[in-house]
Amino acid sequence: MKNLEGKLLALRVIEPWAVEIMRQLYHSTKPWLEVSEPLPSRTIEEQQAWWNDMPHPKIAHLYTPVEEPWNFVAFSIVQRKGNFNTPIFGIHPAYHRRGYGEVILHHYLEVADGPLAGSDKLTNGAIIKLNDRNGWKVIDVDDKGVRKLFHPGVHDDRQQEIYDEICRYHGYHTGDNYQ
Repeated sequence: MKNLEGKLLALRVIEPWAVEIMRQLYHSTKPWLEVSEPLPSRTIEEQQAWWNDMPHPKIAHLYTPVEEPWNFVAFSIVQRKGNFNTPIFGIHPAYHRRGYGEVILHHYLEVADGPLAGSDKLTNGAIIKLNDRNGWKVIDVDDKGVRKLFHPGVHDDRQQEIYDEICRYHGYHTGDNYQ
């Protein structure tokens, strides 16, 4: 397991048992995820099928506090979609307000190794602060209060090209320069 900033250990999700732990964490964090589209509930079998049939390459991790290495408390998934990535993560509610969100965000930026498209909701102030503080840029806000986001990544010099592609992913035409 990789030690992240002395707070969390990260374990790459490969085996079915880890996918099941990720499913359980997903269900415990679902009320707080506030993503732009409703997330379905899944049985063990549905989760395994979803994982095996994902159309895009993915990298997922489970996270455990350094002081509780037996206790998985969060997950993240980064999906590669062409020239950019999309992340999702969740932290068990009992482990909120410990700085884990920022550690996980730094980790998934490193894992993505390139630009990202994302979204958050205006109703989730904690995630908005986290995203704004860590380099996410707002492309637009839709009529449902969903902010469409772009992150340049940590190792990519094709900013304008990727920014335009992410704008198209979010359903926008762009000719504007990325700043």
